[in-house]
Amino acid sequence: MADVELVGRGLVLERDLYVLYLESPEDFPDNLSLGSPSFACLLAWDSRGVEVKQIAKLAGELLKAGAVYICAWGPDCERVHDIFDEEIVGSNPSPDDPFIMTTWHSRETLAGAIWFVLMCSNLDEDRELGCASTLGVTIGNLGWHDEIRSAFRDSDGFCSSI
Repeated sequence: MADVELVGRGLVLERDLYVLYLESPEDFPDNLSLGSPSFACLLAWDSRGVEVKQIAKLAGELLKAGAVYICAWGPDCERVHDIFDEEIVGSNPSPDDPFIMTTWHSRETLAGAIWFVLMCSNLDEDRELGCASTLGVTIGNLGWHDEIRSAFRDSDGFCSSI
């Protein structure tokens, strides 16, 4: 069972900072509980060779859990981003669909993607009200997970060093 860990507080966007490590996307918890109804998410994953349906299933689970800003990083993150967008919009897009922001960071280091989610994943005023958490999800790479956890533990120090 994958456990979410509260590791810090980001002062710039005033969000609680959580991390979650998964061996595989199938390990995503059934009931994700963070300190707010919606959250920003950094997804660090080497998704090369992963089937579209697995990525789409994870996208659906993160969206259902309350992800409103998703930053994809790692090999093949552009494809992950596009599949997330397809899950958000679906086959019949409507102007009434919820607004979910997605970004991919294929030309950045992990540190650059962490900095982005900590400093730039803000939403408009109405949507920001319910978004008081940031979740760093890492799939299959403990080194990346440790880097995200360390940055989230001292987010101000981390951001000032970049």
